[in-house]
Amino acid sequence: AEVRLRCLTPEQQRVAISERRAVPLAAVRRTLRTRLPGEMVGARLCQEPGRLIYLLTVLPRDGKVRRVTIDARSGAVVSVR
Repeated sequence: AEVRLRCLTPEQQRVAISERRAVPLAAVRRTLRTRLPGEMVGARLCQEPGRLIYLLTVLPRDGKVRRVTIDARSGAVVSVR
């Protein structure tokens, strides 16, 4: 079954980052550059059951759009589709 994600408002995102429940997007962007070079064209911070995740849309040099899921607390890449 599809898990329904609830994405945070900009204010909720600021609070999550200030409370250290999520790393700043700039840190995620640095990590992502080493793993998947390309242009980040979209980013959302969303609530998944039990954790926060970043959902990123990346356009690598090969032109194939990638959807990247990042654990918001650790900044680790969870999946690349």
